[in-house]
Amino acid sequence: MRILFYLPIVTPWWFDAIVAPLIRAASRGADVTVMVPPLWRNTGVGAAQLRNCEDVEGVVWHILDHPDHPRLRDAGATPHLIDIVQELSPDLTICRSADLEAIEHFPGPVRFLMEATALPFVTEPTRVWLSTSLFNHGFLPPLSSERRAFLDAAIEPLWAERGAVFDKMGKEEFLLSAGLDPGKKRIVVPLDYEHPECFFDQHNILPDNVALIDELAGRIGDDFQLAVASHPRNELHGYTASLRGAVARHGNKVCLVDQAGTPELISALLTKHCDGMIVGNSANFALAAFFGKPLLRLSHFRSAPWLQTCDRSEDFFHALRNGRAIGPSASEARLWFAYHLFQLSFDPRESGLTADHLIAKIDDPAEAVRWRAIEQAA
Repeated sequence: MRILFYLPIVTPWWFDAIVAPLIRAASRGADVTVMVPPLWRNTGVGAAQLRNCEDVEGVVWHILDHPDHPRLRDAGATPHLIDIVQELSPDLTICRSADLEAIEHFPGPVRFLMEATALPFVTEPTRVWLSTSLFNHGFLPPLSSERRAFLDAAIEPLWAERGAVFDKMGKEEFLLSAGLDPGKKRIVVPLDYEHPECFFDQHNILPDNVALIDELAGRIGDDFQLAVASHPRNELHGYTASLRGAVARHGNKVCLVDQAGTPELISALLTKHCDGMIVGNSANFALAAFFGKPLLRLSHFRSAPWLQTCDRSEDFFHALRNGRAIGPSASEARLWFAYHLFQLSFDPRESGLTADHLIAKIDDPAEAVRWRAIEQAA
């Protein structure tokens, strides 16, 4: 069994916290090859990351240090690299990459290593899943009626528990604390992470968060208010000056909500107490699914039909204004959350994780090891 890790945009933190444990797991039962460039714009690996894996035996390393290695962060895989991958012919390729073009030429199954997207249930930064795409949101495989019933029962106590957390603060109290106008139609806009290390934004429709705010604020009337929630890491790294300027020039149409150290809670409460959500490729679509809020999605990627996303801002605003906007299907949302939690997502640091477990996630999804473990515990 051969497993390839292709990691052109892995950050040092991601490598140490997530990828290194996955390499250890994969080495339990598979021949492992790692392709990764040297550090550039805080992506790739340095000496510290390699030292972290010195004790893992049998790993073949390809440090992609050719002069044009920065291009690998975009659509820059060279024919030579693709030739190496095709000759290797891995049974599974796990990639941290924004390059959809190169992946098309890789043999065998390829999975993108992505953050688990099941907010508000998953908040651990090390929990991940192996996705067939970058940002096709909400899709499920065919499931039998028995499997659907099992999943619904499994998610029920967690669903009630998380719902109770967000019932502790009433609507009026929250709107007052957030500075939102209760007399307007409120739309929550979770912003993307903006940083030189983030290469996923090359797939966004608009170039940055300021352009998004300007575009949306120019399309809404005075009866709407955009509740903008900045990404926590934007605040951490200080990428807020231009954002605050964009918010200020649109007056009461836009409100930047202070998340004050509790971004997961504030984002959830914002979604609950707003009338809809606008997202691009953000994982925050899951909050709209949990609370049943109508979604406008501005993206080149696909959304599952049950999310009932709108892709035209004019139609979305018109439906909200007239009370005709439709939210995601409640029953399908529960099913998707359960499937994502119990089947797809996992923590790479789980004890006993092996190559067989990783292969099972893509090779035999209906009978994967995780299903057996859940059912035995039920």
